[in-house]
Amino acid sequence: MTIIPMSTKRDAAGEADEVAQLCSDLLASLARRDQRRRGVDYVRGLLVADGRKTIRNIAGYVGGPAAEQRLHHFVSGSTWDWRPVRRVLAAHLCATLAPSAWVLRPLTIPKSGRRSVGVRHGYHPALDQTRSAQTAVGLWAAGRTGCAPVNWRLQATEGQPGARALRRRGPEAAAETPQQCATRCFRELSPELLGRPVVLDMPAEEPAETVAQLGGTGFPMLVRVAGDAALVFAGARPAGRGADPRPARSLLREAGHRRAPVRCPDTGGRKIVATVPVLLRSPQGPSRLLLVGVGNAGSRWPSRLWLTNLASPRPADLVELTMLPERVEHYAGAVAEHVGIADFTGRSFAGWHRHMTLASIAHAVRLGRRAGDRAEGHGPLGVSRRQVGGDVA
Repeated sequence: MTIIPMSTKRDAAGEADEVAQLCSDLLASLARRDQRRRGVDYVRGLLVADGRKTIRNIAGYVGGPAAEQRLHHFVSGSTWDWRPVRRVLAAHLCATLAPSAWVLRPLTIPKSGRRSVGVRHGYHPALDQTRSAQTAVGLWAAGRTGCAPVNWRLQATEGQPGARALRRRGPEAAAETPQQCATRCFRELSPELLGRPVVLDMPAEEPAETVAQLGGTGFPMLVRVAGDAALVFAGARPAGRGADPRPARSLLREAGHRRAPVRCPDTGGRKIVATVPVLLRSPQGPSRLLLVGVGNAGSRWPSRLWLTNLASPRPADLVELTMLPERVEHYAGAVAEHVGIADFTGRSFAGWHRHMTLASIAHAVRLGRRAGDRAEGHGPLGVSRRQVGGDVA
């Protein structure tokens, strides 16, 4: 006979109550009571099941074999819309987590076969190998106190098995670049929920389209760029030097006098940051932006390059924003794996989205239990729309 300690029983009961309470708000858009009940069961199963969070494994913890068919239909064959659930989840995290910014990061999910939705066989840079995998983008609420996903978009590419049939099911199945996938993932949320900077951690050699898509939302942005991205210096130029595009890394290395040390709030170490005013040329016209270089003291500089439309930002704020993707990566590994973010094996886009939505709710439960209630407001940066645009020279 196994004796379960009283503290464990209380923890389990507390988590069950928390799941039921949170799901009552987040799943309120589901039309039927039985759907909301299945949602609670699924989220609870994601939290308590050991190993991979397959529907069969989840059912074994929340109702046995009889529950498996019901949960499968709830996720893969039902009609409930995941988008209202994600909007409510985003509002919940804004109120409880007080994120500093939204972070867009790619997610590569290895798969053993090609039958799951969105699987492509080929070379995947994130894995540094050729194999079958899904590629997706997650939108995370991120701050000093924690990070949690609020939206997901599964990237589809030409040449996927069944891509033509998938395209008939909706616009998401049409081929798109990783940057297009990311900007659409961001724009899918309601504008009133997005009053914070957005950080896109996907380096681009030609960032014009991405900047135009994100900049057109009217929100502050920080977009990672490759070192050889072509930009035009927008400050005072030495005599004889024209306004030809030059590699971003070269522009930053020539701006030695602009470098400033900034103390990192997490580690107590120091980062070196510099900004250079630039013009980014595109078919829509030139955009006046800041090129930001960030790196560690005593190493090759800059290690990462970014473009931003923030007007006269403080160096400390820039460093804080550029460190958020690292925090997301930590939480993605520490919590997201526990709730089965990468474990869906079905063949429908809708099923994948519903699983990811419910896993994001489970993530929010885990984060809430670890972090507790957080202060209200916009987080430590306090960056608003008023800081977008203006003179950045």
